[in-house]
Amino acid sequence: MKSIKEQLLQLVDLQKIDLKIYSTKKEMEKMPNELKKLKEEFEPRLQSYEEKQKELKSKEVSHLEMESEIKGKEAHLKQLQGKLSQVKNAKELNAIDAEINATKKSISEMEDEGLKTIDQIDNLKKELKEEEQIIEAEKKNIAELETKIAEKENINKKELETLTKERDKLASKIDPQILSDYEYIARNKEGVGIVGVKNGVCTGCYMSLPPQTVHDIRKGMEIFHCQFCSRVLFYPEWEN
Repeated sequence: MKSIKEQLLQLVDLQKIDLKIYSTKKEMEKMPNELKKLKEEFEPRLQSYEEKQKELKSKEVSHLEMESEIKGKEAHLKQLQGKLSQVKNAKELNAIDAEINATKKSISEMEDEGLKTIDQIDNLKKELKEEEQIIEAEKKNIAELETKIAEKENINKKELETLTKERDKLASKIDPQILSDYEYIARNKEGVGIVGVKNGVCTGCYMSLPPQTVHDIRKGMEIFHCQFCSRVLFYPEWEN
């Protein structure tokens, strides 16, 4: 049967593996979160771009409809102007003349509105072109990060498999009660269940330990826990 000191040193080795496992899992969680954040930041820009595309299409349709309406009014104006030669009295002349002026005014207003719409269309096209370049760049960043994550996940999965096998092999050599005690503490201390004692201080919480406790820990005859952070204690010198 292995001594307490030997068991504790095996715990130290086990913890080194556990910390690698912990670090690898954290990294696996971190990268998808980075991708999620990037996509969340990208989404409003894409929505804005799509809304501007719809606005551009709407204005282009509106402009075509206006041009068609102007052509209709111009055709009507020609008809009115053609009727002038057929006018029989002043009353008819005044009526046609008033309609001609109203039609001309309507055409002029619509042409002015059409020019404004063309300016708006040109500005939207310019904005969309600039935003399209940004969007394409961001899409490329997202795609590259997705590829990077997929590659890193494969590497991490293989590493975790190797580490887990190493851990299982080492854990099987440790007393079940000691192992269970360590694992319980490690779960609540971010993977750190056993720490060294240096200059009479627990290197887990950096609190000074009673001299007698330090003396007893050095002997390596039984398991001691830090009275402040509850971690298992050992002497780093044992590793030499």
